[in-house]
Amino acid sequence: MYWTTLLLLPLIFSHWLGIIFTGFYLFYLFSISLISRVIRKDWKFTQLAFMALSIIFFFIFINFDKLLFSPTSLNLSYAIQYLSLFGIIFIASSQKNFERFNFNNIASFFFWICFLTIFLEFVLVNFFGLSKSVFPAARLDSPVYMSNIFGFHRPFGLTGQASVNGCLLILSYLLVHEFKIHRLYHSLLALIGIIMTISGQAILVGIITIFLLNTDKLNASIPIKLFLLSIASGLLFIFLKTGFFFKISWDYLMRFIFEWSNIENVLFILTPSQWFLGTLGDIFIQAGKTSEFYLITSVFLWGLLFTSIFWIFNWLLISQSRYAKTWFVIIFVSSLHYPTIFFIEAQIIIALVYFAHQKKSSI
Repeated sequence: MYWTTLLLLPLIFSHWLGIIFTGFYLFYLFSISLISRVIRKDWKFTQLAFMALSIIFFFIFINFDKLLFSPTSLNLSYAIQYLSLFGIIFIASSQKNFERFNFNNIASFFFWICFLTIFLEFVLVNFFGLSKSVFPAARLDSPVYMSNIFGFHRPFGLTGQASVNGCLLILSYLLVHEFKIHRLYHSLLALIGIIMTISGQAILVGIITIFLLNTDKLNASIPIKLFLLSIASGLLFIFLKTGFFFKISWDYLMRFIFEWSNIENVLFILTPSQWFLGTLGDIFIQAGKTSEFYLITSVFLWGLLFTSIFWIFNWLLISQSRYAKTWFVIIFVSSLHYPTIFFIEAQIIIALVYFAHQKKSSI
């Protein structure tokens, strides 16, 4: 099962491979892991692996009519998007010998992939005139993503979404800190990559990451940390009010929260059962009426129950890490607008944090 677990690593290129291939690939690895356990009569699940398997079957049971009898492409797509994290954890949990993994090398690999897919595309398109359409994650059907900002192309990178690419780079930056292999060049390259995404979300998450990491490393009492947090919050508020970069200005954030959330068009049209269990894409909302606040979209798609389960599960994954609170805040903030944590590439990174801790526990 060692090689089955290693076969998860190509999923960092899932948006290059496509949703259909990725879905079948995950199902194939999941089936191998489940069948092999049955053949070996291995019922010794870790608590989190058992939880992941239970959530998968519970989700399918609740949505059995949409997934097993009359599925639409949206039903299947949103099911894969939700279940992928639980599937990844269950697949990897089938591997017991974590001491065979060099997590430091894997973390370094992820950082360089996240950085280079931004950096090389930015340079090749903006300075050497390479066509945007040649990149694997190019979104040719979207005028928004094909257009430039400030005259510069925003890299499609790993995911086809510049903001998510920047947040993935930040998560991989946290990963090298987690495994104590951080060097000065990691900080410089992360800064360069974030700027190249020209993303308000990525820049804001980067600022928060720098503060939280330094606060975590600071050997100070809680009152002092709270005092520093209040100062940092005040400075961030002043920065936002200056409107230096329109995508993270105070006015932009207020419009995002109160105007573009479109809660009345997204949630107030649902029945009580849909509020609780979601729609899984069965209800179509016109363009311009959808929510820019992904927490609202999450409730719309998967309901309050499954949205809560998803975030609790994320906390359990990173709760034993060196920077647990920082990880959770960054995961949450990086998913408020563009849902970074619902991208498989980010889920692989979070899974690495959990299984690295499992390795330490088994030694």
